[in-house]
Formats: sequence, structure tokens, C-alpha cells
Amino acid sequence: MDNRQRVWLWLSAAVSFIVGFILVLNDSGAGWFLIIMGIMYLGASTSAGQTWAASNPSLARRGVD
Repeated sequence: MDNRQRVWLWLSAAVSFIVGFILVLNDSGAGWFLIIMGIMYLGASTSAGQTWAASNPSLARRGVD
């Protein structure tokens, strides 16, 4: 993963956390979904997450879809 992809992944994680937190404060269940997606984005940006995704592509694809 190059730096450009990593920056976009971190930005999407930050946006997911912020919007998810706002939705949770407004008692919306969709907020929890966005917070979980943000956690998944952060996990995908680590080297351990990339190694796991490379060794388990079908599980990683199902987790993101």
C-alpha cells in the first residue's frame, strides 16, 4: 500500500468515526455501523492487517462488503 492509499484510508476512518459518533449521540443505530467500519479501515491500514488480508482474501472481502 502506498502513501496515497494510506492517507485516504485514514481519512475515511476519521470521517466514519466522526459521523458515527454524531449519529450515536442522536440515538441512531447507523452510527455504530460507521464506527465499526472506521475500526475496520484502521485495521486494514496496519501491516498486520494487510498481511492477514493477503492470506485470507475471501474473509477480508466479506468483511468489507
